[in-house]
Amino acid sequence: MHASIGAATVAYVTAAQSEIELDLEATTVSLPAEPEDVGRQLSAEVSCVLVAADIPPEQALATVRAIRRDNPSLPVIAFAGDRDNPFTDRLFQAGVSDVLQSTAEQTPTTLLRRRIEAATQEGAFETERRSLLERYETLLDTAGDAIYQVDLDGYIVEANEASADLLGYDREEITGTHISEFLDEESLRRGQELGRQQLAGEIDDVTTVDLTFDPREGDPIPCRARISAIRENDSVVGWVGVSRDVREQRRREAELERTRELLANAERLGDVGVWELGPDDDRLFWSEGARRIRGASDDLNPTRENVLEFYHPEDRDRISELVQHCEETGEEFSTEARIITSDGEQRWVHLQAEGIETGGDAYNVRGYIQDITERIEREQALQAERDLIEQILEISPIGIVSVDTDGRIVRANEQASEIFGTPERSLEGAFYTSEDLRVFTPDGTELEPGEYPITRILEDGEEVLDERLVVERPDGERRTIALDGVPLREDGEIRQAILTVDDVTEDVERETRLTEQRNELAQLDHINRIIRGVDQALLGAESREEIVQAVCDHLSSSNRYRFAIAVDLVDGRLEPEAWAGPAEEYIETISPTDPGSVETWPATKAIEDQTVHAMQNIADPVEFAEADWQDAALDAGVRSVVAIPIVYEDQSYGAITVYAPFENSFTERELDVLGELGDTVGYAIAAVKRREREEILTSLYETTQDLLAAETEQEVTDAVVDAASEVLEPPGIGIFLFDDDRNVLAPASTTEELMSYYGEATEFGPGRPDAVTWHAYATGETQFYHDIRESDHIAYPETDARSTLLIPLGEHGVFVVSSPERGVFSEEKRRLIGLLATTTEAALDRVAGRADIRERDRELAARAERVDRLEHSLGLLRGTVDLLGQTSTRAELERRTCEQIAAAEEYVFAWIGSVPPDEEAVDPSTWAGDTDGYLDNVSLEFGSNEPAVRAAQTDDPVVVSDATDQLQTREWARQAVDRGVQSVAAVPLVHGETTYGVLAVYASEPDAFDEPVRSVLTQLARTVAYGINAIETSQGVLAEQLTELELSIETPGTFLNAVARVAGQPVTYREITPEPGGSARVLFALDDPPVEEILALESEFVTVDLLTHIERGGEQLFRATLSGQTVAAVLLDCGAIPRRVVAEATETRAVLRLSREIDVRVFLDRVRQQYPDTELLSRKDVERTQAEETAMAAAIEEKLTDRQREVLVTAYESGFFESPRETTGEQLAELLDLSQPTVTHHLREAQRRLYATMLDDE
Repeated sequence: MHASIGAATVAYVTAAQSEIELDLEATTVSLPAEPEDVGRQLSAEVSCVLVAADIPPEQALATVRAIRRDNPSLPVIAFAGDRDNPFTDRLFQAGVSDVLQSTAEQTPTTLLRRRIEAATQEGAFETERRSLLERYETLLDTAGDAIYQVDLDGYIVEANEASADLLGYDREEITGTHISEFLDEESLRRGQELGRQQLAGEIDDVTTVDLTFDPREGDPIPCRARISAIRENDSVVGWVGVSRDVREQRRREAELERTRELLANAERLGDVGVWELGPDDDRLFWSEGARRIRGASDDLNPTRENVLEFYHPEDRDRISELVQHCEETGEEFSTEARIITSDGEQRWVHLQAEGIETGGDAYNVRGYIQDITERIEREQALQAERDLIEQILEISPIGIVSVDTDGRIVRANEQASEIFGTPERSLEGAFYTSEDLRVFTPDGTELEPGEYPITRILEDGEEVLDERLVVERPDGERRTIALDGVPLREDGEIRQAILTVDDVTEDVERETRLTEQRNELAQLDHINRIIRGVDQALLGAESREEIVQAVCDHLSSSNRYRFAIAVDLVDGRLEPEAWAGPAEEYIETISPTDPGSVETWPATKAIEDQTVHAMQNIADPVEFAEADWQDAALDAGVRSVVAIPIVYEDQSYGAITVYAPFENSFTERELDVLGELGDTVGYAIAAVKRREREEILTSLYETTQDLLAAETEQEVTDAVVDAASEVLEPPGIGIFLFDDDRNVLAPASTTEELMSYYGEATEFGPGRPDAVTWHAYATGETQFYHDIRESDHIAYPETDARSTLLIPLGEHGVFVVSSPERGVFSEEKRRLIGLLATTTEAALDRVAGRADIRERDRELAARAERVDRLEHSLGLLRGTVDLLGQTSTRAELERRTCEQIAAAEEYVFAWIGSVPPDEEAVDPSTWAGDTDGYLDNVSLEFGSNEPAVRAAQTDDPVVVSDATDQLQTREWARQAVDRGVQSVAAVPLVHGETTYGVLAVYASEPDAFDEPVRSVLTQLARTVAYGINAIETSQGVLAEQLTELELSIETPGTFLNAVARVAGQPVTYREITPEPGGSARVLFALDDPPVEEILALESEFVTVDLLTHIERGGEQLFRATLSGQTVAAVLLDCGAIPRRVVAEATETRAVLRLSREIDVRVFLDRVRQQYPDTELLSRKDVERTQAEETAMAAAIEEKLTDRQREVLVTAYESGFFESPRETTGEQLAELLDLSQPTVTHHLREAQRRLYATMLDDE
């Protein structure tokens, strides 16, 4: 409820709706569910709130806080009831104004009224205080000046926001800080003195003072401060200050002062004065400037009348009228007039005035006066100057041109028009970029308009002084001009370009002629000094090299030439002999010269034509399109070159090329002098050559005398090398001789320098590193190299040798002369060295001739040794023939053959091997001698290059005369040499068309297998092969245990196959008889064949020597003599006994028998070597029967002649077929009283006929 007490309206907040039993009205407010909302339920008229005691303590506290939160100044009285004091304290802490220790019902009305009135009054006072405080705070916050309060100790108690902005701090940072932190020393001292005076009562409490504050950032701030003392009980307790930033005020004051000073200075410096005249007042206002211009004294008071007296009499009326008209109309006027100053001096002034409204009919006249005497005088002088310039332009001997910023020619005098070849009237008004006028630099480069000097003057303000240009006039004539130009400026900006042009064509031409003459004289003097220096140097030169080097040195010492090179044309190449200056890199680039482009070189033309040849601009040559040397010369800084031939009495000694860094460096006179220099150098070289030749010939004569006394090759070579070292300049000199015993070319006598050129390889020959020294010896041709590194046979690529001459000394060796420099050996010097080499060869021949007897003795001894070796080989052959009758098996024959060979002293070991079927390697079957594991350590596979393997692959004998030749390339050779082997021979074991293996023999000496021994070994191998064939065949004939094979041979292409094809029936061998020379006679029968067609086959087969036909007893018999192998003969050679051979059109079938000791796979491999398409159809083991033996005996008896039977029976009975043989072939021949070849023939014929019996039908 609400209750009114006087002006107060009371609100009663209670937890229940109960009425207060008091005589006052109150609004009852029920406690809301949320005490926080109670403050918002109070109306604005409520001036006091009563909080009932029935509200629980915590809610009561929350209610008070909510009321105080929303109504900070509203009085609140709480009824505590019987609650204790701590609760009361908490109420006061929550914000109540008063507490009654009772309930509302228990409190007397009078007491309650007094408490409400007291609280209300106190609340009103607090409200007013708060309002004042808020206004004060608002004032402080909105004030633009800094306001602050300082206590007696100088600490700032309060400060407004403006103070914070002024000092650059937050208000919180300022408050509590001593004032000294923000003042400079002088301001602090002044403030402290002011405070002392106020405390002492010496000055008023309010005073003004200037202070300077130091902000956090920036410069110090000057302020005008109003300081007031704060008094309590008549005592000063602090101060309040209001400070205003006076920086802007002071700036304005300073600006005003500067303006005043500027105006005064302007009047003084510009001779300007200000004046004003009123319409109703004769008096004028004059400024100091106006008075100064007229020269009036300070005590003169200006009026209308006396002011007019200062003007020139001729100008007074005009000035008076102008002023009067301005007074009447207010129109502005501006004029110039003359005045007469107080001291009588006449001066020019400029007057300008305007009317100023005054509210009446007339105007005040306000204006200024300016002394323009100097300007008028300048204009007059300028006009006089212009008149003078016009006169100068007309009579000037040089051209004068004025061009504006648009490029238009404003003015040009007559001389300019003559220089440019254009009429004066046409030139003025034209643009300087006209196409009728072309501008060039002195070197001929045409300029674009943007590059003209006028453009530079107008755009950049550049001053041009004596710039030389060439202009081409409209008529095409070119003139050289000297041009000067400057920009003409007005107000700092370029307005025109003023040019002076002088035609200096004749001067330039005259200067050019004089310069050329001076240069030519200087060049001639310079070249003459060079020539004199060269002549002096030539007097002491002792060789061609010294001469050309001296010439190059003196030429290169001139700053006119870049470098010089002496060259000679050798074998189509230009070879540098000497050089000076920075020519090294150029020479490295061009060397060696390409023979294909050597014709483009100036030196080549000079040498060939024997005339001086010059190229004045190698960048634009006329003689060639491009050349190898051109780019290199340009990169070396060369622009012109001259080649000077070195000639004397038509003998050319090369040329000297001089390289210059500039184009057109050589004048005609200079070329003539250089040509004379070439003649002088040629004479000097010729003289040196004659002297060198005389020295060499003298030395050669003396050497010849020494050589006559030489008894050995070493004495000859020593004498030659010593003599050559004395007269030849190249340091590398030596003689290599061929050592027949060692089979090498080795140094005999040499200089140390020559040995250093060879490095470590100094001996050459078969199996040794390739070398040009060996190449010269092996070919017998003289070898000459300008640079030995160009050779394809150089053994030491890092050699320092360059020019090298190698001359073969017949079969003796090689004479070598070498130098570390290129171009050392001229043709003359090579001829002299060749003469010395010829003398050396003759001396070596003489020494060798004296050794002929010893050599013949050695040859006889060697021949005797070869005879012994041949005899021994023949003994081996005879022994092998004997073995044929002493051995019954192949293994025994091969073993005893190897043992017999290895027993010889000259052989280390021997072995026999064969190639198994389907394999590509040689398989050793037997060996003898000291193999020392050789066969285990070498590869015997095809491709290994071991001699026995190569012989097995090729079926040809292979002989290695010196195994050491293959040490570096063949592993077998290293293995063989390690076992004392020096030479090897490998011979295939071939009988007929069948190869049974290979025989390899290893000797301890090189060349052990000369041609006679090779022939014997070949025959020995054939004998062994024959023996193997005979053993295998006899085994097939006599053996009781046999293997029978049936073979099919497809497309053998034999004569009998052709007969079967023509006859249309198989052809069966009836009889085959061997003939001398390897041919055989074959007998076959056919049933009703086409005889003529068969006989015609004789001409189709070259293997058919004879073909005959007979008819016997109804049979058609044919006998053919065949020079080639037949199938039956091949089978016999392979070790088989044919029983039936039938030839058909496309194949041949054979039934044959083998001894079981023969490997069928080996046999088939032999057959397939002749007939690759051989197929095994069947195989079975058989035994010979008694019937077969009886039938065979009868057949043999019928087939053999008496002599054949006698030889065969004697051989059998004497044990020739036993193993070992009881009778040798030689012994058998003695028994029969026949020669051994005859016995051998009868035996072989008897065996053939014995085998032929096997061809009859069973």
